[in-house]
Order: sequence, then C-alpha cells, then structure tokens
Amino acid sequence: MGKSRRIEPNCPDFWETNLDCQGLFGVYVYALRAGRGYTPIYVGKATKSFKQECFTPDKIARHYSKSLGNCGTPVMFFLVPETGRSLKTDGLISKLEQAVIRAGTNKNPDLSNVYHKAGPGWGIRGVERGGSGKAPAAATEFKRAMSW
Repeated sequence: MGKSRRIEPNCPDFWETNLDCQGLFGVYVYALRAGRGYTPIYVGKATKSFKQECFTPDKIARHYSKSLGNCGTPVMFFLVPETGRSLKTDGLISKLEQAVIRAGTNKNPDLSNVYHKAGPGWGIRGVERGGSGKAPAAATEFKRAMSW
C-alpha cells in the first residue's frame, strides 16, 4: 500500500484560510498540480455555496481522496459568476459546468465525472474533435485565423 492522506468532511482548515470563497456559488474543479501543469480530476457545481457542496463526504470519498494517491499537489479552482448575474436561475451554472467538464475531459480522459463528458457529435478535422494525426495545413491556418 502507498501513502494515503485524509481530509475531514468539513475541511475546517481549508475554509478558515479561504473565507472569501466559502459563501459563493459557481463551478469548482479538483485538480493536481505537478511541475508546471495541472490535471483536472473532478468538476462540480455549487448552487448553494462552495462550503456546503465542495467537500461533502461522497465527493471526498469518490473524487478527491482517490486523486491524492497520484503524484502532485491537490488544488481547487473556483469559477464564480460576476456580481449581479442570475446564473442560478437561468441555468448558466449548469451550462458552465458542462463546458468545463468537456474541457477537463480533453485534458484528462479519466476525469471522474460521469455526466456531460461526451462532446458534441461534430468535429473539424485538425481543429476541434477531428481525430488524430497531423492536421492539414488548411486546418492549421484556420485555427490561427480564428485564434482557436
């Protein structure tokens, strides 16, 4: 057995040092930092507050704790809506969560999310979801023209 680390379900130390985030809502990402890069592990949405939803016992057991066995430093990203936006009521938090899950799946195919991992059923060869192999020159130019 390798080493294991444990985070308590209420994570009081985390919230004591991140007071400005605990009452906010939005989308959060568990990730591992290794070297200069990050690997997303799980994407979730908090419609009540980050403190109420990020470290629930099931999320710690199913997503966060499993990632601690991998190499890297655990980090969390919070995506918070702009003040005054009614993202909770018009479904934009759910749409943002879906977009971040798809982006996270592109970076880490083993992202622990189950829902919303499949991207749209279309692609542009060499640009977006267009298969593997070297991109055609026209696709490379198109990507550059569109800053894709």
